[in-house]
Amino acid sequence: MIALLFVIGLRVVSLAPNITEIIYAIGADSELVGVVTPCDYPPGIDKPIVGSFMVPNYEKIQVLEPDIVLTTGGVQERIAEELNKLGLHVEVIRTESIDEIFTAIDTIGKLLGHERQADSLVKVLREKLGMLSQPSHRWRVYVEIWYNPIITVGRRSYINEVVQLAGGYNIGDTIDATYPVVSPEWVVTQNPEVILMLCEDAPPPSDRIGWQSVPAVRYNRVLVPEDLNVFLRPGPRVVDAIKWLNEKLCEMKP
Repeated sequence: MIALLFVIGLRVVSLAPNITEIIYAIGADSELVGVVTPCDYPPGIDKPIVGSFMVPNYEKIQVLEPDIVLTTGGVQERIAEELNKLGLHVEVIRTESIDEIFTAIDTIGKLLGHERQADSLVKVLREKLGMLSQPSHRWRVYVEIWYNPIITVGRRSYINEVVQLAGGYNIGDTIDATYPVVSPEWVVTQNPEVILMLCEDAPPPSDRIGWQSVPAVRYNRVLVPEDLNVFLRPGPRVVDAIKWLNEKLCEMKP
């Protein structure tokens, strides 16, 4: 049960960069008293650092005397349990699908007393999704999250929905997982028409043995976003990711 905290001078700690982005997007950053690395968007965040996403500093969090600590699900479940043991009020914000991202914005808005701003933001984001064009061809897309080992996007990831909403088909949709490890041979046999690279410093697909025959490589349909976090952080900018990918797919010719 989510408790509504309408407290003057509410003190909030965010333990995830996507949550921090939501807080700023709804104009609730004055309540934010602590963040973790790598909370770096919007630019110029100047809040006390309480450790990292995977290893928060519990002592620093306690010193800040927060009214509420916001965490994500998944890998931060254990962190939430530890914070509860310390007597802190913790809310777990899940963002494992596009709908959950929108729900997260609404939830944080209610928790921080910015419900109107959150409702307005979600309305704008849904309107942007409604304005997307339909590509002339449903491109088969391979998404690479990491390259050693190769990690792609499975059916359970919100990035799978990003590809679908943009008008493509994620070849990892056949895998009932979030971010499965796959082999180079699997990628080749799936014959993707588009490759979306979401990892830094990865070797170009054109340099990989056997990948030259893949249509995405053969016709130079390898996409690399300027800011990977637009895709990798399940927050308000996910709609920008969908829009960017949609425009790229619409520009392509079968």
